[in-house]
Amino acid sequence: MTRDELLMKLYDEQTAQARHHESLRVNFVSIVLTLGTLLLAVIGWDKRITDGDIPTIVLLFILGVVGVVASLKHYERNRMHARRARVMREMAEATLGETDIGPALRHARIEAEKKNKFLSRHVRLKHVWTIPPMLLALASVLLFVIACFLDYVVCLTSAPM
Repeated sequence: MTRDELLMKLYDEQTAQARHHESLRVNFVSIVLTLGTLLLAVIGWDKRITDGDIPTIVLLFILGVVGVVASLKHYERNRMHARRARVMREMAEATLGETDIGPALRHARIEAEKKNKFLSRHVRLKHVWTIPPMLLALASVLLFVIACFLDYVVCLTSAPM
């Protein structure tokens, strides 16, 4: 096996691992959101929020926090593999000598950033996949406050009790 073949094999492996971690992140957050929705339905089943809902609310909080941590961890692993792949590609390019691959990729990135200025500068994918489980955790804090500190039962419908 030549050096170039090895570099390509390593590059392929790193890009596959990066895609794998991104898929795991998407799947995990989807499962967290599905379970979170189920827990919210259980909390609101009787149309009231009471101290009897506290164990379910705590479970919802834990689920949200685990979702945030797992999403960030998979993002970190994705970025690590993407960086490794970039190094492999640059090493392969260096053995080829002067090529137009690197400049072409940089040009494509700059053009994409020009067309999507706001998204390129202000929106990060790790935030997109971290916000939903974070919202579950924050909702559970609000529900906990309602269940523990309000002196009355909160009715979730407008119908009289």
